[in-house]
Amino acid sequence: MTISKSTRRALVDLFEDADRQEAEKKMMAAFGPKLSKVIDSLHALDLDGLAWLFAAAEFHASSAAAREIAKHVMRPDETTVLVEKLRAEAEAQKAARRAERDAKRAEADKTED
Repeated sequence: MTISKSTRRALVDLFEDADRQEAEKKMMAAFGPKLSKVIDSLHALDLDGLAWLFAAAEFHASSAAAREIAKHVMRPDETTVLVEKLRAEAEAQKAARRAERDAKRAEADKTED
């Protein structure tokens, strides 16, 4: 018995869909209760806690994701200041590491001469 290419392709797609649906069921079983607890705890946060949560998410997100997070309905206005503060601190730490690295290189170059 030979199976045509289109039939084979349809069977492969069917099995892939079944695998995907099974994986989604397992994911929901594992993360569903945890996700609902996280959502419930968001409602329990005060405004400052919520601002810090959004700031942390926005700071660590990619540029595109950060833009979407910044548009979120629950995002407090104070979050913008917190994100700027986090970015400034990160830039200061990066500059300090760069200066330390440059100083070590200069010292190494000086000892080589």
